[in-house]
Amino acid sequence: MKRIFQYGFALALAACSFAACSDDDTGENGVKTDVTLSPSTSLTGVSFSANTLNVSNNGIYPSASIAVKKADGSALSGVTLQVELSNNSASEEWCQIEPKNNALQFTVQPYEGGEAARSIDVRLTGSGNGVSINPFTFKVVQAPTPKSAEAHILDFSIPEQTQPAEIDYEKMTITVNVPFGTDVTALTPEIEISAGASVSPASGEAQDFSQPVKYTVTAEDGITRQEYQAAVVVEEEKSHEAEILEFTVPGQIGKAEIGENTVKAFGRTSEGPAPRTAPQERQGAPHALQQPRRRRRRGAYALSPAGVGPRLPRRRPAIKAARQTHPGGTTYPAEAPPAPSQEPRALPKEKGAEKERI
Repeated sequence: MKRIFQYGFALALAACSFAACSDDDTGENGVKTDVTLSPSTSLTGVSFSANTLNVSNNGIYPSASIAVKKADGSALSGVTLQVELSNNSASEEWCQIEPKNNALQFTVQPYEGGEAARSIDVRLTGSGNGVSINPFTFKVVQAPTPKSAEAHILDFSIPEQTQPAEIDYEKMTITVNVPFGTDVTALTPEIEISAGASVSPASGEAQDFSQPVKYTVTAEDGITRQEYQAAVVVEEEKSHEAEILEFTVPGQIGKAEIGENTVKAFGRTSEGPAPRTAPQERQGAPHALQQPRRRRRRGAYALSPAGVGPRLPRRRPAIKAARQTHPGGTTYPAEAPPAPSQEPRALPKEKGAEKERI
């Protein structure tokens, strides 16, 4: 019975030891554990999967920290990390890794150009605080800058053209105007295309533009292609005549005489009689009392000053020494002449009556 108990105790101890080894092995520096990288979601262009840290062509610049955690996702604490780089596909300068506080500080330079991705192998170890990290290897892979898919003709020019070329990107046509008489059988266009793209026929090659010429543009990615039809239009012959056919100026008299290099036009000068102006109103009586001038005969009767009432004879009193003498012999001050008589003036007698009196 005692022997059976000893066998059972040994089996239990072995089972406990196996279970402990299945979770973490105990090494010289403590319990061994597996680790992984855990990039922050705020770190753009960086992802970790299948033991590969993928970095975009923009890189990790200037630098960023990526946490090192246990395989189950729990955090490490008090572990000193060590990093070894090997199998570089390029200089180590493009990728630098520095252990820092249970994390790795990455600095990956931007990758411009290049035909293929570049990579580097990393081996991570560490220990501390009763934990020993099992060697963890992973790759840092950076893709090159994506190649452009643009395939455009940006400018098309010919030395003989009269104006900038018209490029229609909807109809994929190019139109260039040249002067009358231009030989279009051997024109050399200069072509500007998208960055990294190529064009065929090449820029600077002479072409016969009697008919439209097809140009094929291939993008930098080698996949995207676009075709353009370039046509040259010869303008009509322009007139060489430069003559004045008619010439007129304000106030001109007759038709201008146009000579070979001269033009003569005749007109009135600015000097001449002064223009007639409207007569000014007479001063004195109000406008309503002003009467037009009339030609009067001697002995005629005129209207009263007010324009109404009986017809009165018009008198011309003589003024002597600031006094006025009435026809009857009485004198009055000049400032207060007597009112004219209301009786009509006696008419002169006939000559025959005086003879009878004599």
